[in-house]
Amino acid sequence: VINLANNNLSEYPKILIKNNIIISVLNLNGNKIKVIDNSILYTMIILVDFKISNNLISFIEDGSFQNIGFITKLDLSLNCLKNLTSNTFSDLQVLEYLNLSHNQIEIL
Repeated sequence: VINLANNNLSEYPKILIKNNIIISVLNLNGNKIKVIDNSILYTMIILVDFKISNNLISFIEDGSFQNIGFITKLDLSLNCLKNLTSNTFSDLQVLEYLNLSHNQIEIL
């Protein structure tokens, strides 16, 4: 478990990518992250619970969740999401809980 909630992070912590840290729960709630792209989570193969609410996320790149098929909980609430494509969550085959509340979603 890594808890980096309520810091001042404006981007995904690069140390987690470089060191291939084995993480099952990652909490990045309450930061200033703006984008989830397909390069930030590819080493998180066993990530099960990803909390990234209350950030400034306005864009999720297609394929961002491609290599992390074990996620069962994903919290993206309290962000700035407007548009989601049909491919945004297509790789999350065992997803049980998805929180998209309090965004600005116009197209789903």
